[in-house]
Amino acid sequence: MDFSQVDLVTEDVMILDVGQTLFVWLGSESNDYERKQAPETAKDYLSSDPSHRDEDIPIVVIKQGTEPPNFTGNFAAWDPKLWDNMVR
Repeated sequence: MDFSQVDLVTEDVMILDVGQTLFVWLGSESNDYERKQAPETAKDYLSSDPSHRDEDIPIVVIKQGTEPPNFTGNFAAWDPKLWDNMVR
């Protein structure tokens, strides 16, 4: 794992591929268009995977601030208050 929580950009929608699940994280400052397109973008991502894996794996959409343990557990350390402390 060469990523951390600080790699999640609050102004964007991010995809985290953990093999058997695809997480789509909606940053709190992402725009409506990105949010609406996120599930379709995730499906396109899966269909373009050169390994031709199963395209029916779960796609889990998560809003910033409501991250469940099966998402946060993919990060070495998770601080639920990280973004509360950032200056905007």
